[in-house]
Amino acid sequence: MIPLDRAGLHVLVVRGDGEVAVEYRGGDRVSAAEQALSSALRVHGASVGLALEDGSVLEVAERAGAGGALRSRYRLCPFELRYAADHGRLHPVPLAARGDESVVTPITDLHTHYAGCVGAEDLLAIGRAHDVAYPPALLAEAGVRIEVEGERAVPIAELPDGARARLARALAAPADRRITFLDMERIYRLRAPITKSLPAMPAILRRLAEDYAAMGIRYVELSLGSLALARVLRTIHEHVPAIEDETGVTLRFLLALSRHDDPEWDEDLLRRLATLGESLYVAGIDVMGHETNSTHAFVPQLRAAATWATRERPGFVVRVHAGESPSHPENLRVAIEALAGFAVATRLGHGLYGADDETLSLVVESRATVEMNLDSNVALNHLASGRDAPLRRYLDAGARVTLGSDGYGIYGASAESAARAALVSGVRPADLAGPMRAVEEEVIAAARERDRPARRAFAVPDDLAPVAFTDEVVRRRREAIAARDHALAERLAALSVPVLDRASFLAFAEGRHVVSIAGAWKHSWDAMSEGDRARVEMELAAFVDALDVARVLLLTGGTRFGVEGLVGARARGRGIPVVGAIVSETEPASLASEAMTHAHVVAATLYEKCARLYELVDATGGACVFAGGGQIVRDEIQAAKNLGLPYVALSGPGASGAHARERPAAAVHTGAEIAYFVGARPSSARVAPHWFEGPNPTVDAIVLRRGSEVLLVRRSVDAPVEPSAWALPGGFVRTDAPRGGAWRAGVETDVEACVRELREETALAVSPERLRRVGVFEGNGRDPRDGARSFSRTTAFLVALDDEEGRVAIAGGDDADDARWFPLDSLPARLAFDHAAILAAALKLP
Repeated sequence: MIPLDRAGLHVLVVRGDGEVAVEYRGGDRVSAAEQALSSALRVHGASVGLALEDGSVLEVAERAGAGGALRSRYRLCPFELRYAADHGRLHPVPLAARGDESVVTPITDLHTHYAGCVGAEDLLAIGRAHDVAYPPALLAEAGVRIEVEGERAVPIAELPDGARARLARALAAPADRRITFLDMERIYRLRAPITKSLPAMPAILRRLAEDYAAMGIRYVELSLGSLALARVLRTIHEHVPAIEDETGVTLRFLLALSRHDDPEWDEDLLRRLATLGESLYVAGIDVMGHETNSTHAFVPQLRAAATWATRERPGFVVRVHAGESPSHPENLRVAIEALAGFAVATRLGHGLYGADDETLSLVVESRATVEMNLDSNVALNHLASGRDAPLRRYLDAGARVTLGSDGYGIYGASAESAARAALVSGVRPADLAGPMRAVEEEVIAAARERDRPARRAFAVPDDLAPVAFTDEVVRRRREAIAARDHALAERLAALSVPVLDRASFLAFAEGRHVVSIAGAWKHSWDAMSEGDRARVEMELAAFVDALDVARVLLLTGGTRFGVEGLVGARARGRGIPVVGAIVSETEPASLASEAMTHAHVVAATLYEKCARLYELVDATGGACVFAGGGQIVRDEIQAAKNLGLPYVALSGPGASGAHARERPAAAVHTGAEIAYFVGARPSSARVAPHWFEGPNPTVDAIVLRRGSEVLLVRRSVDAPVEPSAWALPGGFVRTDAPRGGAWRAGVETDVEACVRELREETALAVSPERLRRVGVFEGNGRDPRDGARSFSRTTAFLVALDDEEGRVAIAGGDDADDARWFPLDSLPARLAFDHAAILAAALKLP
């Protein structure tokens, strides 16, 4: 048994009979990563190997069987594992990243967060040792249901083993799928009872320092929001000196500010910071948070901190999370320009987007350091693959680049995994050993110089009373929120738009196809070319015009801008009900009566909207359509995918176009196709319909070996129906008919389709004359996508292999995650569709 990932969730098993398998040990459901890994298994002669699709070896044994001696090893990094889970295939691995040769790993982790360090199991153990208790509501959020009296917090020690295991899984990002930024914040919220416990802090610091020492990390900067509190900084000064001496790891801290803070709050924090300049451990500030606003919003805070640091603590770190998402491409440039001329260490957290030629030149000239965090970037859906990471471009331009974990305990990352992810993304081993290591050494040397006047034995002053963020400011904020809500209500009343609460919305949606429409809005709409806007507008008009007025309810953003404005106005003109899913902070002037018939307030802020909106779509059995858009739409697509909602993405520009290229099965190209997706889907069914009116011809193959075994494939975890189920090989017969119309023959025959599907899904080559027709099967609910308007009609073929043919290697491919021989008397408990009946019919043939 050999672990394939750092957490040991996915293991390679070589059984006694020489069969190779990947097993998932991380929970009670099938892992998408397990399926992707299993699909890449190959058998090579007398040895047993697990191989990437481009030939890179993961594991090779000298001989078949459990006793085979291990010859070489390549362990997947979290980046590759999540890519495999999301795409159903392994990430291409450049030649430089292959094999088991040692790589130079980072010696610093400049971009990490105190609350994100320490693995889930270790964190729970620390919490248990320090009597940390969880409120029942927070346990419920983690999926832990436990009976308690009243609202009594439950100590970790009292949780049953199963509940602790479930809580542990909720304290880290899953290895087998991507998540959204809101999901990540939920993980931090679930860690908070432990990470915010002052008695547990010394143990957490010791554990993370020991973890870093084991990775070979020498210098760490931890972002911490409570750093300015006297009790927290005093705990650091009391315990960190011994921890550093014992582990050899230097720990420094950055005061975390939110990019969405009130200016008065930040003013008080920076005033407090000025009293902590002599602390050895306060090394800088970190402006972080979901990048839904421009860096312009907090330039005064950046300059205030930089002005103080230049005077009192030259070399002080000022980090800005910028370029993590493409929503504000100016953020990298604005951060550099705001800090120009100050004696601070400018850090750019992530830097994935916005590095155009001019900005890249500024990065190089300013000697700003770009902190790349590939493991978290792919986990949080900010990167589709390694080819999208701009690491190579930064390095070629001579920019200063480092690799960080962004919280190794949450993402399962390590120094080695960061290096491996960089290699997968096009970095060469020489880059890691040369310019990137040189930057780290310079950072460590600069930190020594910065800290020279500071003191370990610093008397931390008491907390300061707020001067700017006073009770009066809080009162004014509350009054402003009340005024905002009142203005929104008045605007809706003036537009004569009725407001539905959740219960009223669900009642209104009863009996209708609920379709959520999201896409380019304001900035992303304006950023599209005139030709792209015209095409999207034309296809959306065709979509709305083809809808059944009596059966559909559209859910949009309710404003007059971009996609939602176009769809809302067109639909309302046809008499289709349109519910504007708005948020409390929606600008009243952006709302228009021509864009919606009703309104529903789904959340307080745009930031919170994604999760609440798609939970609502899920509750109504609805479907989703995406057209263009930026990072917000990208997150919405991921949310719909994670919830298992039926959805389509319009090809072309923006987030929907990128997703359509990544997942062609979810792509639509015309408004007519979108309308058919909506109209042909049975009401409230959680599946997309067949793409053609009437019968949709398919083929299924019954392949027998020695008369006693049958060949089955395991359907992809992302299959629209029957995901992960074992099935007969087969698929749809190709046609050139436009989707939404009647299927027509001409591209291939059913025999040709069967030969092709066998080759694609199992790597088995069979000549057409070997196929024996079993019969035609349709109706009786054989396919969950079947409805009155469209249904499947399959032709089944039997092929019997002789002993020699039966020894040919098989492998799952295309949309099959695995292919395997099963004894007829030991079949899986259930086969997909009506394949058990088809198999029974084939076995009755003389």
